[in-house]
Amino acid sequence: MNDAAGIIIRHNDKVLMCKRGPKSSLPGIWSIPCGGMEKGEDPAETAIREFSEETDWDMSSATMKFVGGVPIKDGKGTIHCFLVDSDF
Repeated sequence: MNDAAGIIIRHNDKVLMCKRGPKSSLPGIWSIPCGGMEKGEDPAETAIREFSEETDWDMSSATMKFVGGVPIKDGKGTIHCFLVDSDF
């Protein structure tokens, strides 16, 4: 598996989570909006694109902070995680 990237949206003491669809990898699992990196794409670009695909929200002007990487099952990649503090 390739690397992936996603955005953690934090509002006060809550975070946005998405439940993965029945036909996705890891169906029924709750996670942050994230997805696989395309060839030549950097993690921030991936996070913005995937967030938009999964939520229909444009995060291209958001202030994102890289908070770290989470290993993907069996060490076959990393999910690059970014944080956005929200006031909405």
